[in-house]
Amino acid sequence: MMLAQRGPLTGRRVLAYLVAFFGFIAAVNAVFIWFALGSFSGFDTRDAYRKGLDYNDVLAAAQAQETLGGQADLAHDADRGVLVAQFQDRHGNPVRGLLVEVDVQRPTHMALDQRLVLAEGTAGRYEAPVSFPESGQWKLRLDAELGNGTRYKLDQKLWLN
Repeated sequence: MMLAQRGPLTGRRVLAYLVAFFGFIAAVNAVFIWFALGSFSGFDTRDAYRKGLDYNDVLAAAQAQETLGGQADLAHDADRGVLVAQFQDRHGNPVRGLLVEVDVQRPTHMALDQRLVLAEGTAGRYEAPVSFPESGQWKLRLDAELGNGTRYKLDQKLWLN
């Protein structure tokens, strides 16, 4: 069985094969780049340089939070569509008078990020309405502050079906 020959293999034909091959590779790469740039902004942390410089302050604040004691719980009440935070001091008493903010972040899409200010309901319980436009993983960053400047921070992941 013989393969049909289409004429001699010339330099122009080799050049055409090479241009077609690398043109195909370039086209596929262009499609991948287009999808990558359209689906992820490339930013993971806002102001990463400044946060890196301030990291020792972050460690000192975490140590101060640990010595204060107390407990914070953050939960999503899907039935009511609210985000609920509860605070207790080291003796189990509710903590009142906090300014509570929560950054709700979608790790893969910054356009869906939102900042919530939670209002105090019953003693030590703070709530705010929240809507999650997509299911999947969300990052919750809670920052609570007493009037005297004492801060409490909590990072938590939330998975929605």
